[in-house]
Amino acid sequence: MPELHYDGYVNMLNKVGTSKDPLEGYTYQYEEPTPDPELAQIYSSNGIFANIIDKPSELAFKNGYDLQIGDSDLDDTIKKKLAKLKWKQTGTKALKWSRLFGGAAILMGIDDGGDWDEPVNMAAVSSINSLTAFERPEITPDYNSVFTRNIDIQTIQKIGTPEYYMITPMYGGEQIRVHESRLLLFRNGEIPRTSSMSTDYMFFGVPEYNRIKRELRDTVTSHGNGCRLLERCIQAVYKMKNLSSLMATPSGEDNVIKRMQLIDMARSLLNTMVIDSDGEDYLFQTFQLSGVKDIVDESCNMLSAVTNIPQTILFGRSPAGMNSTGESDLSNYYDYVGQIQELNVADNLH
Repeated sequence: MPELHYDGYVNMLNKVGTSKDPLEGYTYQYEEPTPDPELAQIYSSNGIFANIIDKPSELAFKNGYDLQIGDSDLDDTIKKKLAKLKWKQTGTKALKWSRLFGGAAILMGIDDGGDWDEPVNMAAVSSINSLTAFERPEITPDYNSVFTRNIDIQTIQKIGTPEYYMITPMYGGEQIRVHESRLLLFRNGEIPRTSSMSTDYMFFGVPEYNRIKRELRDTVTSHGNGCRLLERCIQAVYKMKNLSSLMATPSGEDNVIKRMQLIDMARSLLNTMVIDSDGEDYLFQTFQLSGVKDIVDESCNMLSAVTNIPQTILFGRSPAGMNSTGESDLSNYYDYVGQIQELNVADNLH
């Protein structure tokens, strides 16, 4: 049996490449998904996160659509009907909720003589009367109705997806069982079927926050800590002779506090301090803030990278660096929004 060798660089002096190498101790730790009510609260209270959810969704619907029917009269008729149904507003809302919660759906009020839980009878459709957007927390797939068999060549793409969904309106209303043909589904990406993530996301996608929460936290806290450093960059230092001995006396602490308050009051009212030339001293200690801006900028760069939204849009700042026009960032952003249109908007509009 030949001896088995593993190739790799190992340094026994500093333990690099061995099991005692500190860098080898890093392992991935799965974090539980953020609860839906918390996602809604973050969206309502954090402006940066709201921009991350809203901006791509609004741009995806901003410039309308080209149906490419070839008949201008029919094209105008369809567009007028879609405008009456408020397709643009409802579609934007569904896309926002899909990014926020991982998925969303639009329930179509189709007049075909059938009930909600019956497949759409295309031959009997006379009109579409309403479009209503629902968030993923209001939608529960019927796991017993997942297509696994009796699939023909026309419906093979539906294998592994539910035939029915249960919709429970958040603010009242009875739960209804809806056939998938009466729904327009919006998904925020896809997750592997072998994923251990909650079954709530199985037939939808992943909430955007789950992917960016560390970077969002670092960005928000770095800006907040920068402001706190401004408050503390100049620290007043008060020196008192025999302070330790004075603090040891019964009334020493009170006397020290009163003396400090008196000095602060005089400085506030008169902008002048009167101190004992022999036993007291008062000075300001200044701290350098070099490097703080770099840390803040890097946190913004990382958040922009994971969200695919350039800083010119996310933070409203001018582009910097070699590409001072920001054209490359905007081109990548438009490609990203175009992908969202392709995966969610186009099929549902058709």
